Amino acid sequence: MAISCPVDLDTRRLRDEIRSIYARVAAEPSGEFHFHRGPDYAAEFLRYDRGALALLPDESTASFAGMANPHRMGPFGEGATVVDIGCGAGMDLMLAAKSVGPRGHAIGVDMTEAMADKARSSARAAGLDNIEVRLGDAMSLPLEDASADVVISNGVLNLTTDKSVAYGEVFRILKPGEGSSTRTSSLPASSRRASARTSTSGRVELPALSRRESSLQCSARSAFAASRSASDSTRSAARARSASPASTAS
Repeated sequence: MAISCPVDLDTRRLRDEIRSIYARVAAEPSGEFHFHRGPDYAAEFLRYDRGALALLPDESTASFAGMANPHRMGPFGEGATVVDIGCGAGMDLMLAAKSVGPRGHAIGVDMTEAMADKARSSARAAGLDNIEVRLGDAMSLPLEDASADVVISNGVLNLTTDKSVAYGEVFRILKPGEGSSTRTSSLPASSRRASARTSTSGRVELPALSRRESSLQCSARSAFAASRSASDSTRSAARARSASPASTAS
């Protein structure tokens, strides 16, 4: 699992394509796509509460395209500030807003304007005044340092072009202390929820993993190391070419 895109990939074109696809999901959720969508999928495959989904605006749940369920880890806590990276049409965001209550704050961030608009209109329709939706990117979040108690992201971090930057942003906006946590889905072939807590020293503490999850994590770490090694080798080769006499002469 690579943590960044190949050096020759046109990342701007990739981002534009992602925006285009999810703008279509916002406008026409019943259209043809290569991934599942909607409340039935969420309830049947990801074990969302059907009753809770039925209380949300249809325009929001119809455009849901997540890959796991961050709410199964328990409530977020009364009065907490939750940030949803890649909030889409707002289904997870509204469930989070209900979980934290009127004293809490749910902030959604999405880079697709059509999705952000849909999340805002859904929040108004649901009467949830503790929701704010910001247009922004996962690799440069429009939030202050240490401003979130909980960060959730339902598959969106898979689409970032540099995972180390994206996760760096997650931990930048998390408040220090035992109470802050992340709930993200970052392995496309798995619905495992990755939960991490930051201690007062800033160290990231992961919960105990099953044998299968440990194996997945080891594979991911190996892929991370291989990707970094390949990336370093590519940069070294590029520097060597630029510094060679032939390059200088040309």
